[in-house]
Amino acid sequence: MAGTRVRQDVWKLSKTDKWHPTLLWYARAVAEMQTRPINDPTSWRYQAAIHDYIPGSDPLATADDVIPSDADRFWAKCQHLSWFFLPWHRLMLIQFEGVIREVLHDENFTLPYWNPVTGNDADLVVPAVFRDPGSPLYDGTRYFWVNGGERIDKPFVDWLSLDALNEKFYIDAPNGSLGFNPRLDQNPHFFTHVALGGDMADFSTVGGDPMFYLRHANIDRLWESWNRLGNKNPTDPRYLNRKFSYGDRSGKRADLPVSMTDRTAPLGYEYDSYEKPPQPLHLTTQEAAARERTYQTLHDKAMGGKHAAHDGSMSMTMPDPAR
Repeated sequence: MAGTRVRQDVWKLSKTDKWHPTLLWYARAVAEMQTRPINDPTSWRYQAAIHDYIPGSDPLATADDVIPSDADRFWAKCQHLSWFFLPWHRLMLIQFEGVIREVLHDENFTLPYWNPVTGNDADLVVPAVFRDPGSPLYDGTRYFWVNGGERIDKPFVDWLSLDALNEKFYIDAPNGSLGFNPRLDQNPHFFTHVALGGDMADFSTVGGDPMFYLRHANIDRLWESWNRLGNKNPTDPRYLNRKFSYGDRSGKRADLPVSMTDRTAPLGYEYDSYEKPPQPLHLTTQEAAARERTYQTLHDKAMGGKHAAHDGSMSMTMPDPAR
């Protein structure tokens, strides 16, 4: 097994080489996985279904699909709006990386991450290899301006923030709405999902976009950044002892406890950089209420199953921030 692996910033990788080897090998793995049937644990659609799967929302469904007998055990298990949001996704990414290594026969492959919230407007643009229609990393359901190379936050300019890093506690209750976990879940996590549009804006198809895994690697990095600031994760046994089931790279069941997700180093990986808290964001009561209305509208839409438009068009009427 390789030593400690380092997940790197995709922008740093692609700055001098659009097809940096890490991105080239990721694209090759995705292309190979997309050829495999949905009942193969190393297929693209099987891995996407781990997050969520609704047959009627699957744009790639065919009459020949054979749903695996263990689908109820592994599929549609994504955790949101609870204290399990971060550990579930950390475990999911570890298993996904293992599948990529299995497909590539390369134990050194490590996912990069994409951080759009740097203060540099250029980083709000999806990297070029993900916008190339000839690339396996392309997803044509994203909003047309996203795949056109414009900044992703056009529906809500300058709302994306790392302000969650200013929180001092993880969560106020298992399904709470206060603290680092729920704030990060909303912003930048959820707002970035809906800013990309298409598959990324719908819980049932989000795992089908290759950007999803780089997006969540960054969320994972922000969690480790928060811990490095001296903040602590829950110690409640109800949290630590919870197990989630995944299909590993060999297709076998892996029951993994939340307790193993506390920090990245024991899991064999780290990141090339970490974040410090920004200056606290101070919104007026009116601004905060407007953003909350927008969040609720977008969240309800994402949870509603198949998006009304799966062609990169903008079908949602955005709430007026001035109201």
